[in-house]
Amino acid sequence: MASAWSAIFTFCFVWVAVYLFLRFLHAIWTVTEHFNWALSPAYRSRHKRGVADLALDRAAKLMGWGATVALPVGTVSLLAALFQ
Repeated sequence: MASAWSAIFTFCFVWVAVYLFLRFLHAIWTVTEHFNWALSPAYRSRHKRGVADLALDRAAKLMGWGATVALPVGTVSLLAALFQ
């Protein structure tokens, strides 16, 4: 049973780590887009969001909802594995 708790904890930890990495990439992407727009000498109206930006945003939202579940489950499984 301890190996099952350990596997659940590892899965949850990896899920949250990937989510945080994805949010970091999304923040870098957003700052880069804003910075490039600010340096542009020509006025451009608000541009449409690209396919990659929309996909990254959708994936980040999905991973965020999963992380809200994975964090408490991972914490409980770690405690269950430690105190078994």
